[in-house]
Amino acid sequence: MRQGAAGSELLPGMSDIDLAIVTPGAADRLRARWGGLQRRLPWIDRLLDRPLIFDEAELVDVATGGSALTYGLGRGASAYFGERPNVDWTRTLEHPGLDGPIAGWQLLRGPDRRPAPAPRDDQDERLAAWLHVLLWWRWVFLFCDQPRTPRAADVCVKAVAEPARAWLWLAHRERAESRKDALQQLARRLPEEEPAARLALDLQRRLRFAPEAPFADILPALVRLTRRVDDVIALQLEDVPRDEVRVVTSAEATLRRNAPAAIPLADWPAVAAPQAFAETFALAAGSPADAAALAGAVRAFHERRYTALRDGDVLVLPARPIPLSRLRAVKSRTTDPVSFALLDGAAIARFPRVRGWSAADLAERAVAEHRAWLRTRRVPPRPWMPPPPASQPLALLLSAARAKLFADSVQGGEPELIADPVELGRRLGPAGEEAVAAYAAGGRPPQRVLAALEPVVAKLYG
Repeated sequence: MRQGAAGSELLPGMSDIDLAIVTPGAADRLRARWGGLQRRLPWIDRLLDRPLIFDEAELVDVATGGSALTYGLGRGASAYFGERPNVDWTRTLEHPGLDGPIAGWQLLRGPDRRPAPAPRDDQDERLAAWLHVLLWWRWVFLFCDQPRTPRAADVCVKAVAEPARAWLWLAHRERAESRKDALQQLARRLPEEEPAARLALDLQRRLRFAPEAPFADILPALVRLTRRVDDVIALQLEDVPRDEVRVVTSAEATLRRNAPAAIPLADWPAVAAPQAFAETFALAAGSPADAAALAGAVRAFHERRYTALRDGDVLVLPARPIPLSRLRAVKSRTTDPVSFALLDGAAIARFPRVRGWSAADLAERAVAEHRAWLRTRRVPPRPWMPPPPASQPLALLLSAARAKLFADSVQGGEPELIADPVELGRRLGPAGEEAVAAYAAGGRPPQRVLAALEPVVAKLYG
C-alpha cells in the first residue's frame, strides 16, 4: 500500500486505495491483467487507483532515476518512448514525491522488493517540490467546476496542505508527518496564511459529511503557496549562471507584448516528450485564483490549444483529462523560461544552469526520447485518453527534427529553440514545409509526405 492508504489519512468511503505491485518478472503480463479487469469492471477505479506495477529491475531504475526531467541524463535512456517505458514509469517519474518515490510504502504480502532509497541533493529536492505542487494543480483542474462531487472537498484540503508541505521542506527543511501537521506548521510559520490553514483543517474534519468544496476560498491560497515555493527556488538559484537561448518564431507568428492570439508551446513536454505537435496557449483575462475563471479555462481547452491564466509570475494551463496537464499545469520563469519569454515578446529565454531545468538537459532528454521513438516507433499506453490520432507519426517526426536542431545549436554554442512550426518547416526545406502544412490540415497525412520527411530526420540523427 502507498500514499494515504499506507498512512493515517485514509478516509473510508471516499479515498481510493493506492497499491504497488512488485514482481521478480512478467510485469507486462500483470499490466495486461489489470487492463482486462478495468474493461470488465469499469467502476473499479473508484475503489482502487490504477496500481503501479513494476518488476524489480524496473523499480530500481525508476526509483533511482530522479524525475522525468533528469531520468537517463548522461546515458541516453528514455522515459516515454522506446522498448521499456510505460505509464507506471511516467507516473512515478513525473511525481517523485517529497520523500522519494517509494517512501512510506507498506508491505502487504510477499518479500520486500524495494530498493534502498536513492540519495538526493538540493536540486533533486527543488525538482521534487515543484513537481509535487504541479500534481495538485492537476487534481484541482479535475474538480474545480464540480464542487459537489464527493472527492472535491478532499482535493481542496490537499490543495493547501500539499503545497504547504513542499514549502516547509524547501524553505525550512521541516518534514510534515501528515496533512494536518503541514497545515498546523503553515499557520505557525506564516501567520498571514493561518486563515487558509484553519479553513483547510476545518474542511478536513468535515470530509466524512461530504461538504461542498470551497474552491473560491482555496484557490487564492494555492496560488500564494505556489508563488512561495517558486520564490524559494528562485532565491536558491539566484547566483546560478543562466544560458541564453534564442526563441525562434516565423514572421507570421511574431508576438506583441500581451497581445498574442495563440502563443506556441515550446515547454519541456512539447520539446522532449510530446503527446501532440504545434500546441498553443492563449492568455485569458482573469486569475487562476478565481474559481469561475479557472473552471472556464478548463472547459475552454480544445484540441491542441490551452487557455492560460496568469497571476504575476505564476502561469497556469488548465486541462483535463489529467494527462493533458502533465509537466505543464503550472509554470514559472525558472521552470519554463520559454513561455514567459514569448509572453513578454522577448527573443531570449534564460535557462538556469541546473540539472533538469537547463537548456543542455532539455536538449539531451529531447534527443534521447526522440531517438528511442525513431528506433522503435513505440508509444506507451495513454490511460484516460483517446487513441493517438492518425497524424501522430508525422507529429513525432517533426518534433524529432526540432529536438535535434535544438541539441545541435546547444552543442554549437549558439542555442536556439524553434517555437513555431512554420519556422521549423522552413528550416527543414520543402519536405518540412509540406509536412507542417499536412499536419495543420488535420487527418491522416499522405504517405508521400511521411516518406519525404523520413530521410530528412534520419540525416539529422546520423
